[in-house]
Amino acid sequence: MTTSSLETAPKLVKGMRFKDSKTAFYAVQDYALYHNKQVKVDRRGGKHRKMVCVSTEPCPFFVRLYLHNSKMDNTWYVSSVELKHSPECTSTAKPTQRQLVESSSFQHALASTPNGTAAQLLQQLQGRTNLRTIYRAKQIMKQKQRAQVGNSFRKIPSLLRNFSNLNPGSLTKYEVSGPQSPEPGVFLRAFVSCNVFTGSTAFNQQIYGFEVLPCNNNEANYQGVQIFLLGKDGNMCNVTIAVAFCNAPSSENYRWFFRCVEECGVNLRYCPVLCAIDAELLAVESELGLTLRYCTRYIIEHELAQMRSFSRHHHALVWGLQGSETEVEYNNRLEWIGTTCGPGVESYLRQFPMERWVVAGNIGKVALYGWRSRTFFETSDQEQQASAGTGHGQSGTGLGLERSCGIESDETNVTTATATHSLDANRSASDSAVFNVKGHDRYREMLPFTFLEAIVTSFVQDVFERSMLAAKWKQQKRLVTQRAQDLYDAQCKRIGEYKVSRASETVSFVAKMNKDSGHRRRVDLQASTCTCDFIDQYAIPCRHLIAVLLFCEQMDSVVERFAPGYLVENYVMAFSGKVVELPIDSAVSEDLACIRSTSRCTKTTVNETDQNLSTALRPRLKRSAPAIKTVTTTIERDSQVDTTKPNTVPHRVRLCKKCRGPGHNSRSCSLVTPTVD
Repeated sequence: MTTSSLETAPKLVKGMRFKDSKTAFYAVQDYALYHNKQVKVDRRGGKHRKMVCVSTEPCPFFVRLYLHNSKMDNTWYVSSVELKHSPECTSTAKPTQRQLVESSSFQHALASTPNGTAAQLLQQLQGRTNLRTIYRAKQIMKQKQRAQVGNSFRKIPSLLRNFSNLNPGSLTKYEVSGPQSPEPGVFLRAFVSCNVFTGSTAFNQQIYGFEVLPCNNNEANYQGVQIFLLGKDGNMCNVTIAVAFCNAPSSENYRWFFRCVEECGVNLRYCPVLCAIDAELLAVESELGLTLRYCTRYIIEHELAQMRSFSRHHHALVWGLQGSETEVEYNNRLEWIGTTCGPGVESYLRQFPMERWVVAGNIGKVALYGWRSRTFFETSDQEQQASAGTGHGQSGTGLGLERSCGIESDETNVTTATATHSLDANRSASDSAVFNVKGHDRYREMLPFTFLEAIVTSFVQDVFERSMLAAKWKQQKRLVTQRAQDLYDAQCKRIGEYKVSRASETVSFVAKMNKDSGHRRRVDLQASTCTCDFIDQYAIPCRHLIAVLLFCEQMDSVVERFAPGYLVENYVMAFSGKVVELPIDSAVSEDLACIRSTSRCTKTTVNETDQNLSTALRPRLKRSAPAIKTVTTTIERDSQVDTTKPNTVPHRVRLCKKCRGPGHNSRSCSLVTPTVD
């Protein structure tokens, strides 16, 4: 028989006693539910009950209960039982409201989706029951949760204090309202960082992502914002540098967050920080010395998506525009976007300075390492753009780092450097406990204490995985991390296409064999530089530099051309043997100095709350006149209901293989593909 998800199997034997008839009735119900069955009362009286199986076919199962016939003993007992069901039994489990409330699976399902509907909860539960029962059980759990919410706020100071004591160097802070406020001692904001990750930032890719998520928990009637500062380690995996939970997305909270980050020892000066277009954040940029860069995915999904003339088929055009390596290429792509999507989209994109988000505006200034979104999670549209051949290099044959330096490398099928980064989000899902396929949305509905507890728990798993990986690479005597090796191998596959002309002992010129000499690159071995943008943006030897090293028979020095963060010895120094400790539940106590606000939030729907908070997070920039005409108050989503008539075949949109735009093919496409040399 199929059993339910109860932790322990209930017992039901002849002679068992119960304090009253209700307890005895519940015991028989729980026994049946555990075995995926349902029972009902067949006969009843003042002193007896007979419970049978609800099967429509004959089933021998029954339990007979009696009340003790004594003035001194008012307990009920099992007089006789038959616990076996017939093979033809048609009964299946149907949990009652009481059983749902007591079920750990229901509690887990409700905790994972606090704002979920009864229908969504029904899909996560075993057995069959009706929506009304689930709704009533949810309301009971909601009342219990509200009673426990206040206690969870009181545990925040103890959780943060114990975590920082167990992990010296980790910074934790929290703030409550002052005694002069209308509600003294109310929780305002909290900050937590892990010493292992803040101490390893010098060996990471020098780029950060700043993400702000609105937290809306309708069940607990609470709203706030979650702030994340993300980084990329030497193996190009996501690292959670610091997090915070605040009451609102304001300049004051952003200023406080970055001050805490500086106190951790993380230096953000001259490092690009990918972020959304947030006026509150831009207001403190110069004060904090930040180098903000706009998230391309945010521009596509939150800004351009509101324009009627811009659809999901145009996403690849914007990804390609962001990857422009020269100003000429940028202008050509922007003009093509205006032709394809309309002047409104072009006018809106032109208002952004190139250095704010385009690769061409950052060459020689700051390195973006190929990342384009604030969570380092690229979309499938960028994968299409990468597979179309735009970006850094094509597939070919070349010399791998394992040949030149004796490094044993895993086999890779990477064909382009851009493709490596566009697919990195899928690989990061298995390597990082914090960032997975759902991203940070899995934290969105968590209350402050639950959120902070989940974050510090993720620190433990992330540090352990990196510690094991560092020990493995050290044993294998690797020199560079695996994903740096992948990018290097992709560059090596093309070095056979180039010819080298030496100008001096340190300076050489590299040109393609099938191109005229006007398309050449200047390589300086002493400074490890090249006039191409790859080594400038990735800090990894480009194909031109590798070709010169091979020509000069200096391949033994290729490892020295990598940035220090890609070296395994530094990865080992940062993570090998590191451990993060967690405070046990008994050590987390309640502090009456930190309480929840007693004022109730305005009752709104989930969509209304998310829209209001999202509007605060992304205030509109001033658009030019042509752009205003294309903006509509109704936000067009990919998931909108199709308005086509039923029983009709939807029109198939064919895309150009060259620019990924609709309405034409590759032969009639007027886009000029940039020459990659």
